Amino acid sequence: MANVKYVGEYEEKVSPAPEGVYWGRRVATLKLEPLAADGDDVYGVLVAPCLIEILSVGVVDVDGGHTHNATNYRTFELTNRGTAGSGTTAVAVGTTITDDITQYVPFALAITPADRIVERGEVLTFSSTHTASGVAQGEGILAVVYRPVKKQ
Repeated sequence: MANVKYVGEYEEKVSPAPEGVYWGRRVATLKLEPLAADGDDVYGVLVAPCLIEILSVGVVDVDGGHTHNATNYRTFELTNRGTAGSGTTAVAVGTTITDDITQYVPFALAITPADRIVERGEVLTFSSTHTASGVAQGEGILAVVYRPVKKQ
């Protein structure tokens, strides 16, 4: 893994819940550093504090965005590394093959429905990789919205 960076966490105000029941959404945020067109990076995002469900994943570019390109593009992936750090399960993926990234507009990653549940202690990472000559990544933020869930 390349640079592993710290992520802050924001927790919505939630109503008190009966014991064993979790309510409310939480948002893990991460500052994304600018990358050259041929640059790649991996960031540590979150260690699941309990059984959680990933609700949405988005990237917001604050440097001006960029136009899609079917040959030179960037792929974003939220990956479940498991508890041992060796997992490769893609939880959410997005590419700039056909979609523009507009400044200050969330670029949503597609969540893999079968992999949206993350067990307590599993580690999530975010990667930004280029294909062919790639496209530059501006400074931005990653937001991962999740909620604790009760084990069935």
